[in-house]
Amino acid sequence: MRQKQLAAVIILLSLILCLSIFTGTASAQGGLQVSRNLLIFSRIQNTGATTSQTSVLTNTSGAPITINSVSLLGNDAGMFSLSAFGTPLTLNPGASRNINVTFNPTSDGVKIVNVRINGVNYIELRGLGTRGTGGINEPSLQRILDAFAIPVNVGDDQNHSTIINSLQQTAGGAPFAMEITSPTFIKAGSGDVTIEVLAAYGNQASPVAKVGWYPVGSSGTLNQVFTVNSGSSQTLYPATTPSAGAI
Repeated sequence: MRQKQLAAVIILLSLILCLSIFTGTASAQGGLQVSRNLLIFSRIQNTGATTSQTSVLTNTSGAPITINSVSLLGNDAGMFSLSAFGTPLTLNPGASRNINVTFNPTSDGVKIVNVRINGVNYIELRGLGTRGTGGINEPSLQRILDAFAIPVNVGDDQNHSTIINSLQQTAGGAPFAMEITSPTFIKAGSGDVTIEVLAAYGNQASPVAKVGWYPVGSSGTLNQVFTVNSGSSQTLYPATTPSAGAI
């Protein structure tokens, strides 16, 4: 299959991060398994709790296990709420219980907390609190990446502000920190190319953004792959709608 060379899409009106990311899988310890070991949230501070996210706890052993405690551990534990079940509780082999979590930040920044079961960390909670809607109230690129635990340094000397305030960028705009110049992309093989939208902040139009690609050397019709839905302009994991185009 002939490889396609894809033009990079730069969206100026809305910050759209299209990266593949490990978002949590099943994890087992001591005969107990959780369906998701990482839950990621975002919310404007002091606006109430998010909708809940769920990780299912299952006894995968061949014997009953008593759950004596389910708790939150971390400096920002008060910004997360845990709706689990009463303890002590005995889970028979194959039995499951839902662990439901919400996030209600009272300050901006990345908040990291662990859900402990019988004194052992099973689920990592990561929440991004923001100051408000639009402009300087939005999170910096560095904080968005930090919320997902993506080990990338964007070279921001003030990661609490929206603008990347690097002196190198101010001086000449050349690539800095871990930035690379990538005007085009080449498909690596015959398999499908997938895109996962991590965040959208800024544009509150409808749709929030259109994402697609142009063949190299052409600025004609956009091969639109998906749009970011209205109402998802200030959040991690924005809702999207597929388009007719494909990569």
